[in-house]
Amino acid sequence: MKPILAIALLAALPLAAQAQIDKASPAAKLCVKKMAQETGVPKSEVAIYDMMSSEAATVVFMTVGSESGAWKCFVTPQGQFDALERVEDESTAPVRGGGKAASGVPFFNGTCPGDIEVHADAGGPVFLNGKQAKLKKVNKDYYEATGAGITLSIAIDPDDSVTLSYTGKHGANGICQVDD
Repeated sequence: MKPILAIALLAALPLAAQAQIDKASPAAKLCVKKMAQETGVPKSEVAIYDMMSSEAATVVFMTVGSESGAWKCFVTPQGQFDALERVEDESTAPVRGGGKAASGVPFFNGTCPGDIEVHADAGGPVFLNGKQAKLKKVNKDYYEATGAGITLSIAIDPDDSVTLSYTGKHGANGICQVDD
């Protein structure tokens, strides 16, 4: 097979097929170990079916034994375990955690420079100037909401308070004020 065709075929494979290559990665091994500890099942019964990596975290998607449902495991860029979450329909629920809602985003209101009004319902959605933004979970304590050319960075602090910043069009950025 010609090398260019082989590269094109590999790029066209679905993520699940490509993820098999990464099952031996340190992040995958750590997640399998933590999942086995959490559920009490042997490591051999933990199956990885997908993996995604970003600058903020590696997410490993797993199933455990004959149990229905799936799990997400978050690993920091430094290779440290961050969280395990059970996957429920389109949202996730923490395996253990504080008073955060199912997706982890607490209720808050805020204002960003440039008259950007932000509202989040407990568990989401997040609204920018009254319009629903697309919410992306990066890890259990960090989310990004995007819409209308704005990206909100939502960090959940250990005391469950919110630190909010934004990046907008033409390099606009700043720290937002979160109402108490």
